[in-house]
Amino acid sequence: MEIISDAEYEKLKSICLRRNFWTHNCYTEMVFDRKTGGPKKQMDITQLYDDIRNAEQMRDLLFNL
Repeated sequence: MEIISDAEYEKLKSICLRRNFWTHNCYTEMVFDRKTGGPKKQMDITQLYDDIRNAEQMRDLLFNL
């Protein structure tokens, strides 16, 4: 029985890869602002928010199934 489509599965797989990137690489590759504690580069901030939004959308889809 198919619960999610092939496209949704590929998106979920992509989200897992991005999660692994943030988990394993963010402290070695990301530059942090000493005052705020957050990422210093706007590109990193934008990518992190995009990845969080994609993960939240997938979470909502899976919870509604």
